[in-house]
Amino acid sequence: MDATRTRMTRNRRRARNRITATAGDQLVHHPVHVARPAVTADDEHPHTVDDGRPHRDMVSSLTEAQAPAAQAAKRPIGGHGQSCGLDSPRRPRRKEHDMAEQRSWDIVTGPGLTALGIAASRTVESSMPDALIDDRFGAAFVQAVASPVPFPLNWPAAGEPVTDRQALSLHTSRYIGVRSRFYDDFVHDALRGGVGQVVLLAAGLDTRAFRLGWPGDVTLYELDQPQVLAFKDDVLQRKQAQPGCRRVPVGTDLREEWPDALIAAGFTPSDPTAWIAEGLLGYLPAAAEERLIREIHRLSVPGSRLALDRFAHLERLASDTATLDQLTSRSGIEARALFNTETRPHPAQWLRPNGWTIREDDDRTVAHRYGRDLTDPFTGKATRPWLDTQFLTAELTRT
Repeated sequence: MDATRTRMTRNRRRARNRITATAGDQLVHHPVHVARPAVTADDEHPHTVDDGRPHRDMVSSLTEAQAPAAQAAKRPIGGHGQSCGLDSPRRPRRKEHDMAEQRSWDIVTGPGLTALGIAASRTVESSMPDALIDDRFGAAFVQAVASPVPFPLNWPAAGEPVTDRQALSLHTSRYIGVRSRFYDDFVHDALRGGVGQVVLLAAGLDTRAFRLGWPGDVTLYELDQPQVLAFKDDVLQRKQAQPGCRRVPVGTDLREEWPDALIAAGFTPSDPTAWIAEGLLGYLPAAAEERLIREIHRLSVPGSRLALDRFAHLERLASDTATLDQLTSRSGIEARALFNTETRPHPAQWLRPNGWTIREDDDRTVAHRYGRDLTDPFTGKATRPWLDTQFLTAELTRT
């Protein structure tokens, strides 16, 4: 009996733990818990950059203004009666390597945390002299919560020292600027082609509904985890942001029966659609990715379009411990836990025989299209800020 009580006490203590610092300042991310950032060892190893200022004091304890958004981020998930686990100390803690298979997440756990990082990257990109996008809302998301990882929000000033972790985040922001512009242009092209509905799969903290120019009769559906969308809506409402189109958030899980939720929200399968899967596929199990592609096809008519990006060598990550460890150490996010590295076929292998015309370019080709060099500005090396990525666009021309 005493041994049982001891185990129960130990489990309760573990459930209350948030982010644990380990050797080398690697932050081990527990998917269902929130923590404030700790002082990092890499603060002692600054880089310098040609222009801009590092945002050093990224996040602190929650202020009164942050509290509403933080509560939105902690709301239980809808639809399946599951809780995100933030207020459930008895819920079993998932192992770190299960992050890509979590049943749910909020804005500071799992893929939700990467959405926060992408919002920060869009903010940094918007501050650059050669900015490819203008996002006035990204900073509000980062400032609304105490993130376990501090994200820069500005490009640093000339000669200003930055830490190794900030350097990676800033370098990544240059790539995110390219990726965001790629999808912005895809949307504009689709609208010019007569598409009247756009679907953002795993929309995260995407702000295209608010920052792009839209025709008045377009509907934009944003699909993501309910807690992520609740947090997003709360922050945007407090900013009094107004969408330029008819925006319809749809809380759902893309690994489950998301088409039912989309149709219930008003989606019309008989109308041409622009589908966007930005930064999504690497988190999905192989079977879920295949179902996603098939469902997109089932819900599409000729004239529909699709844009996605995929890691060129995702399956190699399972054994590439050096890359994963370096990414984890520099980013503060447990990279080994984040991606699903199951072997999967190239999406084009299914799309082409089923009536889709395909174009694919690598990340450097897309960057060159926008006059952006992805060379590391801190080291001068031709190293990518992220994993090698392929961008695919497709149009359904026959059924």
